[in-house]
Amino acid sequence: MIRLRMWGIAAVLGLAAAPVWADFAAGQAAAAKGDHKTAAREWQESAEKGDVNSQMALGFLYQKGLGVELDYSKAVAWWERASKQGNIEAMRLVARAYLQSGPGVKQNVEKGLTWYRKAAEGNDMQAQLDLAQIQLKFANDDTDLKSAFYWLNRAAANGSVVAMKNLAMMHEKGIGTPANAEESKKWRAKYEAAHQAELAAAEKK
Repeated sequence: MIRLRMWGIAAVLGLAAAPVWADFAAGQAAAAKGDHKTAAREWQESAEKGDVNSQMALGFLYQKGLGVELDYSKAVAWWERASKQGNIEAMRLVARAYLQSGPGVKQNVEKGLTWYRKAAEGNDMQAQLDLAQIQLKFANDDTDLKSAFYWLNRAAANGSVVAMKNLAMMHEKGIGTPANAEESKKWRAKYEAAHQAELAAAEKK
């Protein structure tokens, strides 16, 4: 599960560039000062009015118990409301919540996969990769494998190095697609080049 530090209050504050309810701006100012109780109150008001940024931010507060009583089920409920308004990050959070379950949230594989598909269809690379890997791991038949192959291609087109590596393997072994040594070699080369680029970028940091 994505933690608050990873997505973070800082990331929440960074959403200020988009037009938002005044309550969200007040909430972000309070959060910047560490006053999460005020942030929660302000975001609650704007979230109920339908502001997606506030719904996301409020969900993280409930997830971590900042300014509110820790309540994972409320966190997921707010993310689900944001998901229904098209927020891709929220879709991934909700998908993971239903697949992994948690306090107050029953595992619901069908709902989890549905939200992953929506995020993947929205061209989110991580959702495409996650969905493909789930389908590969729990495949019931060739249809699941072909679907995994499809989403890996989408993820690779969006730059996923892991997807490139998996595609090389699937072409080599004929998983979800007819075995094709040339295609496997092509994807292996793409993976190696992208992997080296990642290592070089990491060394510069």
